[in-house]
Amino acid sequence: GALTIARAEDERDISQYLVFWASSQGLLSSEPFARMNSGSTFRDEFVRMDPSFWSAGSPQGISYGVGFVRFQGSFADTHLTSARQLTVPFVIKARVRKVTAFAGLVLQIGGGAEAGVLGPMQGGVRAALIGNWKVLVTPEGGYETAPCAFVAWYEVTVAVTQGQVTFSDSQGCLALTRTFAPSMLEGPQQIRIGADCTGSCEGSDWDWFEVSGDRYATYNVPPGTVLPLGATQLRVATWNPVGEGSNVSVVSVEDTHLVIPAVAPSNVAIDGVALDSVAVSWDRNALQGCFFDSWQVLGRRVGDEEWLAPVGASGLVDL
Repeated sequence: GALTIARAEDERDISQYLVFWASSQGLLSSEPFARMNSGSTFRDEFVRMDPSFWSAGSPQGISYGVGFVRFQGSFADTHLTSARQLTVPFVIKARVRKVTAFAGLVLQIGGGAEAGVLGPMQGGVRAALIGNWKVLVTPEGGYETAPCAFVAWYEVTVAVTQGQVTFSDSQGCLALTRTFAPSMLEGPQQIRIGADCTGSCEGSDWDWFEVSGDRYATYNVPPGTVLPLGATQLRVATWNPVGEGSNVSVVSVEDTHLVIPAVAPSNVAIDGVALDSVAVSWDRNALQGCFFDSWQVLGRRVGDEEWLAPVGASGLVDL
């Protein structure tokens, strides 16, 4: 799971946010189990594929070099999707190598993942470099374009505010700005990055990716994290070198897990029937997510509806 907090409006006196396990009686430990830095800048230098940052619908066409990621294929099939979702306002920056491709850079905010570079989107914003043209598409389907001759390595910036997006670059080309209804990009949005580099295209290389702003901070709880005994809350406190802040935010947590029932015994058979005894046998099956406690053996007289535990058939704790 993940913990998401709304950042303080003024973070000038905040260095980190500390997250503690707690109960209604107080903290379970004075040591935080997680720390989130103030300031919401995230930067990936693409040293390796980090599944806590990105997911790839199809890894084919995505490769890592020395400090860069390469996209080779269509954008619809070859792109990375951010694990972190962003809420307006925020700014995205990237450094990309110029390449001969249909689209050397595609950066999509929100919308569906199935569309091609020029295909219709289910909402969302898309900034792209198609040939020597910058293209900016907004959620309602409108777009702006401008010519731009990029050099070997170039940087782009996409700034998103309530109802407006601006696509600028390091080459001094015309900045593209479009407005749209704020409701079209409301709530957390996923980011998709890639290119449309097929045929003889050798690949579009991204040197780094950076996002700053974002109203929220998110901590992804590592897989396999065990809820401490007695933990019913998460408490978040601000911190700087002087100490912890006095204001604490609290959220309840639940231990949600799925238990798979044990498989019922099979091949049940009786033998050696006598006036005062009978032998019962069965095969044990998988316990699944259960712990073994004891066997339950019940019997009833012919014609009766009530099941009873026969004498000698209780307390069977041997597997």
